[in-house]
Amino acid sequence: MEAILNQILDKLQMIEHEVSDIKTNMATKQELEEVKQNFSTELEDIKANMATKQELEEVKHSFTKEFEDIRTNMATKQELEEVKHSFTKEIEDIKANMATKQELEDIKANMATKQELEDIKANMATKQ
Repeated sequence: MEAILNQILDKLQMIEHEVSDIKTNMATKQELEEVKQNFSTELEDIKANMATKQELEEVKHSFTKEFEDIRTNMATKQELEEVKHSFTKEIEDIKANMATKQELEDIKANMATKQELEDIKANMATKQ
């Protein structure tokens, strides 16, 4: 009988130890509520701050349109080079064909004055 009582006592001590472990390791309703509240707050923050797929699509579409506009309207390096070459040629043509200030001064210096022309006309014999 004493042996049976000792077995029952041992069994009760094991059960008491298991219950103590369960109490130590289990989450309380209060702890569960705190975790639930924290996650709820975090989820609300995420929902408030996250971009939706629709918003992302709108941004993507906007940038895609801007890139297309840029590609459509921008000058390429090749086009720029062609314009640069054209202007360079025009400038060279102008420089080749224009009279310099020095040349103009030389012409002025060698030109007869209006009075000298009048004198020449007056003294010139006509072919008649």
